[in-house]
Amino acid sequence: KAEPIREAAIAQVDEQAQGYEAVTAKYYTSLSEKIKSAVLKNQAQRQVGKVDVSFTLSRDGALIEKPYVFDADNLILAALVVKAIKENAPFEPFPAFFSNDTQTFKISLTFE
Repeated sequence: KAEPIREAAIAQVDEQAQGYEAVTAKYYTSLSEKIKSAVLKNQAQRQVGKVDVSFTLSRDGALIEKPYVFDADNLILAALVVKAIKENAPFEPFPAFFSNDTQTFKISLTFE
């Protein structure tokens, strides 16, 4: 009789993990879309390339550590991404699933 209870507990933990992953993915997507949208609006002419950036936010979405570009194949885009992050902060507050008071995000942005 203990087996069904154990299976139910495992299913519940699995469901919570999937929920956490979905919420995390949605938050990352929201950040990426907001940054990309701002970059596209600020381009004098269309730029193509990839920018990998990290930055740290507080629980309320405020920028607490400036953006750091750790890889870019287009320096103009890199500068636009940093500018977009700074100018569009604060971002949305963290989802309830996030337990930390701060979170460093590493995001890859591709512009085609």
